[in-house]
Amino acid sequence: MFIHEYQAKSILLREDVPVPDGKLIETVNEADSVLNLLHFKNYVIKAQIHGGGRGKAGGIKIANSREEALESIISISGKRLITPQTGPSGRIVKKMLIEEKVNIIKEIYIAIAIDRKRFSPMVMVSPEGGIDIEKGKLFFEEEITSAVGLYPFQERRLAYSLGLEEKMNEFSGLLEKLYRIFIKYDSTLLEVNPLAIDKSGKFIALDAKISFDDNALFRQKEISGLYDPEELDPLEAEAYKESLNYVKMDGDIGCLVNGAGLAMATIDLIESYGGRVTNFLDVGGGASSEKIEKAIKILMKDRRMKVLLINIFGGILRCDRFAEGLVNGLRDKRIGIPVIIRFKGTMIEEGKRLIRDSGLNLIWEDSMEDSVRMALSYVYPDK
Repeated sequence: MFIHEYQAKSILLREDVPVPDGKLIETVNEADSVLNLLHFKNYVIKAQIHGGGRGKAGGIKIANSREEALESIISISGKRLITPQTGPSGRIVKKMLIEEKVNIIKEIYIAIAIDRKRFSPMVMVSPEGGIDIEKGKLFFEEEITSAVGLYPFQERRLAYSLGLEEKMNEFSGLLEKLYRIFIKYDSTLLEVNPLAIDKSGKFIALDAKISFDDNALFRQKEISGLYDPEELDPLEAEAYKESLNYVKMDGDIGCLVNGAGLAMATIDLIESYGGRVTNFLDVGGGASSEKIEKAIKILMKDRRMKVLLINIFGGILRCDRFAEGLVNGLRDKRIGIPVIIRFKGTMIEEGKRLIRDSGLNLIWEDSMEDSVRMALSYVYPDK
């Protein structure tokens, strides 16, 4: 789960990590009264959306007077920001953070993430923070193998790599606070970019991004409450509410699968045959027939699909249970597009019987290759 910058900064501040003074506003009408409350006169206006690259898209503006701040707020509010992380549809700005402009001496990058190869957290730093961090910057890494965090020698090594020998103790203390936050809130990523050093020599987190493990949200009730459904596509938000995994893409062929591995294999096969996927919805390995029904109803709301390909492996999710949910989900719908189905596994004959007796006009295929080729024949008849 992702949260907004202002929410991430509230967590940092609570754990004694310095952030700029600021206030959140949700409408232009609030701007006048909020600016009157702020003690500073140099401002940074920041759009609050889920997605990096806001500055290049016009979502971050610097203002050196109250009048400039008002103009910036008006220009950002309601704007659709399109960045590499939002996709082509972008995000509408509905919240803005007004912060004090910091006199920066140095900017660095720091992040804690899960290293999937080592199965442990890692700290990654760069002496160059700010925009385009992924392009040709120098990075230094340290693996965290102790339950208490980095060892002192690792903290010193990172400090030296950043040229912070004279601020060793402050930097070590900051690393320890960030790691405590990372573990305490079941984070998968904690990124401060940039981490600034101001004119007084103080560390300040100018921007912050935190993501959380969805599977741990049951014990992070406060974090769960920070979820913002307006930052998701409406169908993604509806699927999220039902604990389903729906991802919007930009092709022509809809995909309904169970399990991430089967989803990847199905999408790869479609792409290898020259097709493009509209979306995929993963119902998981042990979904009930009721959950399948909800998944079908959500998927059929995506009017961009020209054909729907269903590829199911009946293991824990038996084929008859899937068929029951599929029939209930499509029974009262005007389908309007070809629906191709291929499933294998437990109770397959009973599943086929349920669908056959329903009277639904579905197209059966026995292999993945044949089902994909059939889907492509409806969308790209000349291929």
